[in-house]
Amino acid sequence: MKAIILTDDTKCQLPSHNKWTNRFGCGSGIAKKSEILIELKNRNTTIPGNDLENEIQYRNVLHEFLRPAKNMFGGRFSEVRAFAAELSKITPVEILIISGRYGLINDSTEIIPYDYSIQNNTQLKNIDENNQIFSKVKDCLSDSTHLIVLLPKFYIEYLIKTHFFETLSSKIKIIIVTSKGLQTQLNQYENVIIFERKGVARLRSQNCDQILSLIKKSPD
Repeated sequence: MKAIILTDDTKCQLPSHNKWTNRFGCGSGIAKKSEILIELKNRNTTIPGNDLENEIQYRNVLHEFLRPAKNMFGGRFSEVRAFAAELSKITPVEILIISGRYGLINDSTEIIPYDYSIQNNTQLKNIDENNQIFSKVKDCLSDSTHLIVLLPKFYIEYLIKTHFFETLSSKIKIIIVTSKGLQTQLNQYENVIIFERKGVARLRSQNCDQILSLIKKSPD
């Protein structure tokens, strides 16, 4: 078995980390990080956003703030990180993150903090067309048994519209946490299992427990 978690970035970044408890804080938008603003001001540059062409310059300025992607994001991403840690006790797992700045990255990719997230279907379509995000996701699934999708509703709508799920092997179990409004459309796929998303939570503890139990019972 091998599981892929597909999720997106958050504006809350650089969460504090307690190495003794291995717990992360919430983080905040980098526009509120005075230490970053000072570095950028001293180098006469602006907050990184949707300008990947300036990556080398920003890496030189913000080299002290580089982190693996899984430790860069806070807020709701904390749920994903904690869930992946539990899932890794059952099966190998990799987190794929759709980033407004970088496109598709995996959890170990070192990145700088930035201020640009995909907010709507138009932005998602543009970044997918420019970076072939979901084509890359399919490539990453070649040796995987489970795909766990933890994305906002407009992402799922886009994946349905572009027939993404139909292009995946029927042998891959697809687990999606999403709102009730999409269940009818998703029920057409025999290998899709749906869990209800409520509020801003990406998972909720109840869904987390049920998904872990489901995968634990899966044949090797």
